[in-house]
Amino acid sequence: MSTQAAVGGRGTTTIIPSGSQGRPLRLAVYISTGIGVLCLPLVLDRLFLLSVTQALAVAIGAIGLNLLIGAANQLSLAHPFYMALGAYSYCVLASTHDSGANAGLVAIGLPPIVAIVASVMLAGIAGLALTPIAARLSGIYLAVSSIGLVFIGEHITLNARSLTGGVNGRSAPSVEVGPFRFSDGASIGSVELDASAFRWYLVAICLCVGLLFGINLLRGRPGLALFAMRERAAAAAVLGVEVGVYRAKLFMLSSMYAGLSGVLLAISLQAVVPDLFGLGLVVTLVTISVVGGLSSVWGAVVGALVVMVGRDLIIHFSSSLPFIAQPGGGGLSAAEAATYVYGIVLVLCLLYLPSGIAGITRKWRRDIESSLRRTDSRVGAAGEGQG
Repeated sequence: MSTQAAVGGRGTTTIIPSGSQGRPLRLAVYISTGIGVLCLPLVLDRLFLLSVTQALAVAIGAIGLNLLIGAANQLSLAHPFYMALGAYSYCVLASTHDSGANAGLVAIGLPPIVAIVASVMLAGIAGLALTPIAARLSGIYLAVSSIGLVFIGEHITLNARSLTGGVNGRSAPSVEVGPFRFSDGASIGSVELDASAFRWYLVAICLCVGLLFGINLLRGRPGLALFAMRERAAAAAVLGVEVGVYRAKLFMLSSMYAGLSGVLLAISLQAVVPDLFGLGLVVTLVTISVVGGLSSVWGAVVGALVVMVGRDLIIHFSSSLPFIAQPGGGGLSAAEAATYVYGIVLVLCLLYLPSGIAGITRKWRRDIESSLRRTDSRVGAAGEGQG
C-alpha cells in the first residue's frame, strides 16, 4: 500500500514518495558491504579467508536451493549432485595433459572461463532433465527421489576414475583472465595480494552477480508467478501461469547456481574429492537455508556464513573450550561439537524462528521504515498547522 507524506512550511509542500525512507539505510548497507568485500583479504589470514571463501561459494548453491524451495515449494535435495557435476566438469574441461597432478586423467584443455560457462550449463541441463520427475512428485516424495541422485553421484565419482580420479579426486586448474592468473600473487601499489585473495574476489564477484539476478527475478513477473505456484499450482494455472514451463526453467536455473557453486568450491580448494559432495553437504545446505531464511536470497549468504564459518571458528578455538577433547584424546572432538552446535541451531530456528535470520532483518526494516513514516507524518501535520 503506497503512502505519501506532505512536508513543508507556509506556501511550500514537498511530497515524499513511499519507500524513500528506507533508501538511505539500504544504500548504507550496500556501501558497507562493498567496502567489506574489498578489504576482507587485507585483514584476514589465509586460513579464515579460505573458510569465508568456501562459505560464499556454497552460499551460491544455497541461493539456488532457496529459489527452488522458498519461491516454488519444490523440495529437491539433489544440489550436491549438481555441484559435483559442475566441479568435476570444470576439472575435466580446463585441465591439460601436461599437468603432473592430472596425469592419466581425461583432460580437454579449454580456456578456464569457457570451462566455467560450459560446466554451469551442463549442471543446468542435468537439472532440466529432473523436471519430468518433479512434475509428478512433490514434497517429501520429491525430496526422497532427488536425494537418490546424490548416491548416484557418489558412485560415479568413486568409479569413473579416468574422469574423477576416484577416491583421490583430482586437482582443479587455476583461473586465468587475460594477464591475471589466480594461482599467482600480485601487488597493487603497496598492497600485496596472494592467490587466496584473488580467489576470494572471484567468488565474491560471482556471488554478487548471483544475488542481483536472484533478487531481480523474485521482484519481477517471474517471481510473482513462482509465488503463485507455491501457494497453489492449480490456481496459478487458471490465472494463466504456465506452471510446467516455469517449473522447468526454475529447476534449470537452480541447478546452474549449484553448478557454479561447485566450480567455485573446486577453484577455492584447488582440488575436488568425492567426499565433498555427499549427504553431509545435503544437511549443510538445508541448514543454511533454514537458518538464513528459505524465502530470502540474502538469507542464503547469511546462513552460509553463520553455519560454515561458525563451525570453523568452533574447531579453531577448540583448545580454549573446556568441553572439547584435545586431538588424540578421548571425549567430544571439535568437529563433533561443531556438528552438534549447528544441529541445535537448526532445531531452534525451526521452533522459534521459522523465517530465519532474514525474517528478523525484514522485521527490523519494516519497523525502521514505519518509524520514519510516522516521523514524516508528524512533520507534515506540523507544516500544515503552520500554513
